[in-house]
Amino acid sequence: MKTKITHLTSAHPRYDTRIFVKMCSSLATQENYEVSLVVADGNADEIKNNVHIYDVGAKQGGRLSRMTKTVKKVFAKAKELDSDIYHLHDPE
Repeated sequence: MKTKITHLTSAHPRYDTRIFVKMCSSLATQENYEVSLVVADGNADEIKNNVHIYDVGAKQGGRLSRMTKTVKKVFAKAKELDSDIYHLHDPE
């Protein structure tokens, strides 16, 4: 059985070097991990480098909106994915 790992961000771009390349993509090369990344950029869902990328829609408004509405959307998607491990990359 694969361990489900989900990385979450409401602020960083989906192809952020640290998150997507160094963490998600490298973990996804391991047979025993299923890796997901939840983002908020409005660019739709996709699978890249064996990482399942889930988009909750583009950020709207300023920082306060991102810290409330967008974070709630990211959290809701995280709950839906029901992963074993979560890694949150934002300061909120």
